[in-house]
Amino acid sequence: MYIRLIHILNKPVIFAIIVSLLVSCEDIIDIPLNDSEPRLVIEGVVTNLEGPYTVRISKSVDYYEPGVYPVVNDAHVELSDGTGFIEVLEGNEEGLYSSSKMAGHPGRTYSLKVELDGKSYMAESQLKIPVKIDSLKKEYFPAFGDLESGYYIHCHFTDPSEEGNNYRLIAWKNGEMDENLYIMDDKFINGQTVDYFFYFTSYQIGDSVKIALASIDRPVYEYYTTLFNIVAQQGGGNPANPANPISNLSNGALGYFGALAIDQQGSVVK
Repeated sequence: MYIRLIHILNKPVIFAIIVSLLVSCEDIIDIPLNDSEPRLVIEGVVTNLEGPYTVRISKSVDYYEPGVYPVVNDAHVELSDGTGFIEVLEGNEEGLYSSSKMAGHPGRTYSLKVELDGKSYMAESQLKIPVKIDSLKKEYFPAFGDLESGYYIHCHFTDPSEEGNNYRLIAWKNGEMDENLYIMDDKFINGQTVDYFFYFTSYQIGDSVKIALASIDRPVYEYYTTLFNIVAQQGGGNPANPANPISNLSNGALGYFGALAIDQQGSVVK
């Protein structure tokens, strides 16, 4: 599917980007890369929700070379939770490595280790305390321009008083995930009550809606932010020299590993 990346600072800024999104409990995004030589691409997520948690491993291809990233299914992959517990993930032919015992606990720092061809790649991410959704409300709008008629969702939550909170918001309609990716930090909303408006997807009477508010640490936020900046610079087209988003992985690997602390609510539009 295609998604738009919405980066919220003090105003919404919208850019359409063409990337693939694979989501269950994981959060995996394919993006154009500027490497001519193959490099390892590692993408994985741990959440406070029940697993399994999945890590996908592939190799990059040249930006102008069409085709699917070659998968890597013979790596050694470990997840650890900072308490001494380590789980070796089981892989499959699609390059997906899944946990079976790991649990996500807010406050812990999770580590990922990948070993392949004599090299090690590592990353860590702190699982924050989830920020609760206060309420979901709907508002009806008639059709206007590209806006479809229907009910649109407001997500209300309160940003904690301490600074440095970062978020990703996700919406589902009738069980299908909204094709938009929304991120924001608390630079302009610290300690305030937030009314977040999902203005791309309309709902009709009888539709089900689910909203997830994910608190993320700064490295994960910076990964999404640099992805946003790359797309903004290229204006949705192919730049002469595309860059790679900032990664929290070591040893030159691309991608990222993140811990997402999620609170979610759902309802049926009435």
